[in-house]
Amino acid sequence: MAVKNSGMNHIGLMTHDIDKTIDFYQNVLGFEPMAYYLRDLQPGHVRQVFFDLGNGQSLEFLQAHNVDAIPKNVDVGINDGLGIGRQLGVGLIHFAFNVDTMDELAARKADLEEAGYEVLGPLDLDWMHSIYFTDPNGVQLEFAFTPKDGPNASYLEPVKTEQWRKLKQVAQSPAKEHL
Repeated sequence: MAVKNSGMNHIGLMTHDIDKTIDFYQNVLGFEPMAYYLRDLQPGHVRQVFFDLGNGQSLEFLQAHNVDAIPKNVDVGINDGLGIGRQLGVGLIHFAFNVDTMDELAARKADLEEAGYEVLGPLDLDWMHSIYFTDPNGVQLEFAFTPKDGPNASYLEPVKTEQWRKLKQVAQSPAKEHL
């Protein structure tokens, strides 16, 4: 049976300070909260907020209070917790949000910098232009503008090259644990 994908519903992340997270996503990034929840777990409780990202997609944050199954010192920034840090200046695990124009990308950068956040970019990534920054939890975020003419079929060509096949073989080799 062929199943058609219909987009992402939401991404769920943790925070240690949900009030600070709500302030950042609502007042700095302009994402509107669409739902708040308080879950009584006995013992402890969880506070949650969902932000509307558009197109039926949302971003959830959860803060646990005295929940035995959730460590109090978990690294909510993801990259450092996994020991991969910020390779090439950008967290390898990150979340990207769309913008519709280069002007909007520039405006997002200016707003973030005005609010005191460090921003990398804009970077020209061939078929996309991006800026990178972190939220108050240390989560790597990106705003990305993709022109209407890219990507296209030519971006699928590398998988057909000999170089791609060699890199795939190296990556699949058990002796190369770092890849």
